[in-house]
Amino acid sequence: MMRKLIPHLAIPLLLLSGCASEIYKESMDAGTKALQEEDYIEAAAEFKKALQEKPRDPDAQAALEEAEIKGLITYAEELDAEYEGVLSLSADWDALREASNTGSITDAGFAEEIEKEILPVSQTIIEAMDAIEAPENAAYIHQKIKDALHIQETAFNEVMAALREGSYSKAADANVL
Repeated sequence: MMRKLIPHLAIPLLLLSGCASEIYKESMDAGTKALQEEDYIEAAAEFKKALQEKPRDPDAQAALEEAEIKGLITYAEELDAEYEGVLSLSADWDALREASNTGSITDAGFAEEIEKEILPVSQTIIEAMDAIEAPENAAYIHQKIKDALHIQETAFNEVMAALREGSYSKAADANVL
């Protein structure tokens, strides 16, 4: 009885291993293609699929590491471009605050500058950050950066509103954000 059962069990196992091997090959091929196209997030996802089929495969592991490293480098380069915008915005904000502190600009003029100069730049930076696709291993920090930019924009809006109302305590509270 056992001898008759073994061949019947072996055939499904061979078929299943063939399917796993096919999924592995398809994932490796798709990951390699994505890597060549510099789509590192897709490449990493495909190599992870390959590793699900062959968990200790050194080729899939090396390819995944390459995709993740190249993905982080590309992400850092994209962030660097936006960082320049943040530095410029910060310098403009500091100059406006200094002008306000020295009386070189009125409160109404300060509010107007926030509306016409600061907020559009802030919104552009936020939109650019929203358009950047962070790799999985940088998603948490990317979200924290976006959250900080939104908090900053909220503070700009609150300072602008407080200056228009002539409420210095609200302006000071918003400046703490």
